[in-house]
Amino acid sequence: MQNPTKAIEAVSSIRAMIDTVITPDLAARALGCDPASIRLQAKENPDMLGFPVCRTGSTTMIPRKPFLLWLTGE
Repeated sequence: MQNPTKAIEAVSSIRAMIDTVITPDLAARALGCDPASIRLQAKENPDMLGFPVCRTGSTTMIPRKPFLLWLTGE
């Protein structure tokens, strides 16, 4: 299980960004999971993630604002 402080720091970092997308690595830090799990789910069954993802080739991107809305309701 992930340290809750690290998850809070990751969410704060995502909020402070101006980029429109985040990486699975950053999303995984906020969720406390393995980024490879997010990439695999995005490839095989993206609807099961609960938040939108974009795939271009083997690159997975997550729209920042919809991810925050899904995660925190804001």
